[in-house]
Amino acid sequence: MRGYKAVWACKTLDIARAIKTSEEIKIMRQVAANTEIAFAAIADAIRPGIKECELVGIGLQALYAEGIDHSEDLVCMSGENTNPYNWTFTDKIIRPGDAIYVDVDGASYLGYKSCVYRTFYCGKPTADQERTYKLALDMLHGGIAACKAGNTNYDIMRGFGLTDEVRLEAWGTTEWAGRDPWALAHGVGLSLHDRPFVAHSYMENGGEEIVLEPGMVIAVETYAGNPANRTGVRLEDMVLINEDGEGEVISRF
Repeated sequence: MRGYKAVWACKTLDIARAIKTSEEIKIMRQVAANTEIAFAAIADAIRPGIKECELVGIGLQALYAEGIDHSEDLVCMSGENTNPYNWTFTDKIIRPGDAIYVDVDGASYLGYKSCVYRTFYCGKPTADQERTYKLALDMLHGGIAACKAGNTNYDIMRGFGLTDEVRLEAWGTTEWAGRDPWALAHGVGLSLHDRPFVAHSYMENGGEEIVLEPGMVIAVETYAGNPANRTGVRLEDMVLINEDGEGEVISRF
């Protein structure tokens, strides 16, 4: 219309929904609780012979029974499908000794989304699998520790502690090309990927440095999987920045 200027409003909306109200935080806690229900059902079902796609169905059934309004297809990768890293599911059967990583992603409750990874084992993990798990877990804990008010999204990336030595041990390479998804973080809420954004390429390309504030909910995710042993680990937690400035992991499974 004459006299009016049309502008792209996406960034304004992104900024507005990055910080949750007290009522939105209650919903996000319920969203996190819903992922725990799905993971419990999946963990109970893991046994030799069950398929990746069947575990996805079990997780989705638990989520919809709890009252979610929408979900993306869950990620479920097992055995050699865990390394090289991928995010889908197949009809591969689970075998003894397999690692199994699962992402309850985009499970929506009242429009608010989840994003949580867990890694399971069919039977007792080997020493190599335990070492790989610890690498991913140490990265995750470092990223979560940086989720504090006053820090920035850049601090979360630094918190992963991804020195050349760590990347070589965890990934079998020091190269970053194609490995952004292996150590990242993102806001979560009405969108699966909200502000703030955290990734190596984002920093390298001069992405906006965003100060973390109370009310933000951030999904922090890591991966470890040296190509030499064809087993991988994927972990992720949802972290709420509280009014005292501290980060609280609200995904408890």
